[in-house]
Amino acid sequence: MRQRLSILHAVTGLAVLLIAGWSSVMAGGVPTAVKDRFILGEPVWKELDVREELGQNYDVCWKKLVDIVIDKGFEVGFMEKESGYVRTNPNVGIVRLKSNWVYEVKVVVKLILDDEQLKSGKRVVDKMRLQVLGTVNQITKGVLKQSYSGYDRIVLQDLFNDLQLVYGRQ
Repeated sequence: MRQRLSILHAVTGLAVLLIAGWSSVMAGGVPTAVKDRFILGEPVWKELDVREELGQNYDVCWKKLVDIVIDKGFEVGFMEKESGYVRTNPNVGIVRLKSNWVYEVKVVVKLILDDEQLKSGKRVVDKMRLQVLGTVNQITKGVLKQSYSGYDRIVLQDLFNDLQLVYGRQ
C-alpha cells in the first residue's frame, strides 16, 4: 500500500511540475513584440501542390524558388538543387527586439518530385513543402538565459501566399 501511495505522490508531483512549467512557458518569457506572430512548439510544414505545366521543368521550379526566398529578404545558408532543398540562414531583421532579446527566423523549403514520373527518369515537381522556424533568445553578457523555439506564423503565411501565386494549382 505504501509503495502505491509513493508512486501516486511521485506521479502527482511530476504532473504538477509539468503543468507549472508549461504555464510559465505559455504565460511568460516571450517578449510582447513577437507574441502575436511567434507560435511556441514544433514548427509546422505547409504543403503546396505545384501547377503541372510549371512542375514539368525542374530547373525553372528551382530557380523561381531560390529567387522568391532571396526576394523575401532571406540569405540562403544551404541549398542542394539535386534534392530540391533550400534552408536559409537565420534572419534577425524580421522583428527587432529591445534590450537583450533576439528573434531569429529561418526558412526551409523542399521540392517534392512525382514518384511515378521519377521511375521513368523524369524530374517533375509535384509538391512543395515549407517550414518557417523561429527562436526567441534572451542573452545577457554573452550568456543564454532563456530560449524558446517555434515558428513565425506571419512569415509562414506570407511566404506560402507568394509561393502559391507562382506555383499553385488553380
